[in-house]
Amino acid sequence: MDDVWRYCASIIGPARADDATQETLIRVVKALPRFRGESSARTWLLSITRFVCIDDIRARGRQKRIFDKLSAQPFELESVSEHHPPELLEVLGLLRTDQREAFVLTQIMALPYQEAADLVGCPIGTIRSRVARARAGLIELLDEVDEPLEDETAG
Repeated sequence: MDDVWRYCASIIGPARADDATQETLIRVVKALPRFRGESSARTWLLSITRFVCIDDIRARGRQKRIFDKLSAQPFELESVSEHHPPELLEVLGLLRTDQREAFVLTQIMALPYQEAADLVGCPIGTIRSRVARARAGLIELLDEVDEPLEDETAG
């Protein structure tokens, strides 16, 4: 369930991740008789999680504003993972949603690229390019965090 919560926190924010995780569990229990085993159980679970997150965004009627807001300013990812530096978790919120989603699935949750592509519903090449763009964006953003402010160096 840690994967489900981390995914929710990365997509819709930590404040709503607990509720989304609980909703995912409810949907999983209801859908379990229909699980055909055509993908791994993890991919199936994360697919349900993804739809819960999408539904959460739609239910609030703010999908467009959320996407715009996420590209303009970060939201706090608090303790999404103890294994990643806090700077990385903070700047993840600055990435475009599609890039953040691909990066989280493949780099943080260690899903194979093909499974991530299946989960998101796009070609594997799209996932690879989103991850590459996310990496480049993260490097740029982390470099900005490391650069001292002009006022601090003047003296």
